Amino acid sequence: MARPQKVSDEEILDVARKSFIEHGASLSTSKIAEALGVSQAALFKRFGTKKQLLFRAMMPPQVPPWAMIAGSGPDERPIELQLNEIAVAIIVFFKTMLPCIMVLRSSGINPEDLLAKFDTPPPVVGHRAVAAWFRRAMDQGRIRECDASMLAFNFIGAFHGRIMIDHLARGYFGPMDTEAYAAHTVDMMMRGLQVQP
Repeated sequence: MARPQKVSDEEILDVARKSFIEHGASLSTSKIAEALGVSQAALFKRFGTKKQLLFRAMMPPQVPPWAMIAGSGPDERPIELQLNEIAVAIIVFFKTMLPCIMVLRSSGINPEDLLAKFDTPPPVVGHRAVAAWFRRAMDQGRIRECDASMLAFNFIGAFHGRIMIDHLARGYFGPMDTEAYAAHTVDMMMRGLQVQP
């Protein structure tokens, strides 16, 4: 009878992700194993190779959390409130994923190779979910008619771009208040989306 696993795969991936982000892709798996209190052999038994562990730890989910939020709306609440929820989820997601992508790039792994593992890449899933949300809001007469796909690109890009600039400028703009940035961006966007009487 096999012994129960003391450390779950999710715990291993979480520690590996944080370790690779902090120390870079060249970090020895022995350090990750040490942080988990397991043997290096145990890591390789579960994940095969260091590259596979790196891939799994840094891989985005098939469906970004904000796409799931967008997929269930819009509901009867104010549009601006719902867009704020989606915006905050997008910011949190990109703040988490951008360092992962940077570690993958530094390790020589091409992010396109990572995305090729999905039938539909997560960025496409996310864009489609937000575009569909905007389309449904237009069909409900709650925002003005426009190109839903282009609107989704602009909406997502407003948050992705800010995270990228913050990452590259390393604190030049000061700390980002997620809630305030989301609310300000949504407020500006809503001014252009209001249904004209």
